[in-house]
Amino acid sequence: MKRTFRAWLERRYRRNVVESRISNCKRVAKYYGDLDIKYDTRQMETLASILTYSSDDERAGRKNPSKIPINGNVREGLATLRTAIMLYKEFRDSENSAATSEEAKAFPTVGQEAIMRAGIIRERQGSLGERFKAVVAVHGDQPCMLNGDEVLLEVTAELGIDLVLLVARSAVWVDPAVFHAMQKRSRHATWFPNCRRGKKGEPKRGTAGSVRLDDNTMANLAIKLAVFGSRTRCTRMHVCHVWPETCYDVRYHTSLPNLVLLPAALAGLPDHPERVAQCLRYRSYELLGWHPEDTTIPDMPVGYPAASDWAQLFPVPRSVRAKFAI
Repeated sequence: MKRTFRAWLERRYRRNVVESRISNCKRVAKYYGDLDIKYDTRQMETLASILTYSSDDERAGRKNPSKIPINGNVREGLATLRTAIMLYKEFRDSENSAATSEEAKAFPTVGQEAIMRAGIIRERQGSLGERFKAVVAVHGDQPCMLNGDEVLLEVTAELGIDLVLLVARSAVWVDPAVFHAMQKRSRHATWFPNCRRGKKGEPKRGTAGSVRLDDNTMANLAIKLAVFGSRTRCTRMHVCHVWPETCYDVRYHTSLPNLVLLPAALAGLPDHPERVAQCLRYRSYELLGWHPEDTTIPDMPVGYPAASDWAQLFPVPRSVRAKFAI
């Protein structure tokens, strides 16, 4: 395992997380061999699949599929090890990308040379406004597109901010006990049946036949009632749908495992950076063992946070326990 992996981790995580990830990687290497050899021979994904243990496996009481002994919860233990080695893969990928980028700078194409002469390619320094001025200086009065998603990803990368970890630490999920109790009443734990988001051309609120149209108010109410027992016990937290387009389906619009609460300032992230969306989908499956019936089980994304990196679940309120006899 390369020594520079530690410095790469330190730019992203706290010290205790760094030590944990390095220890996890060493533990996997002890039983499966050098991770650099695994990476160079393209065996990291195979290794990750060996370390996969789903909620279904846990419920069925299946044995640990790996050679690594796990003291405690097998699913969480293997997920932590899998996360660590996929972080190592991401680190090695980033090294290769950097090497390719340096090679491109040393031997630029004719097109790249033209862009460099135009002053667009420059070191990632200075403010966003300065970089924008450089583009305007080249294009003059020509329309210039500024993509907010690209700006966010670029700036957070420069500042060493991990968007996925930021979301993981802030996300509020329903407790599995509430989900399973609700699932006895509704297959997908749908809090308000026959309710969905209005489609284009439909009113934000109203009805379409027997279906109630919603602007996310009911979805917001559903998860707050399930988590806090009241919608007034949390403010500036917005509901987000984990799976895209499911808000237009009455089965999933207020389905508890399809909903997550995020701080208002972060609520748009699940709809844009795909890595964030992938991690939320996998978290829903990892925590609750659920995914929409017309989709496949999500794969664990590269760089997926360990269980300890996600915000702790809130205690189930007494009123909710009484409602579901938990």
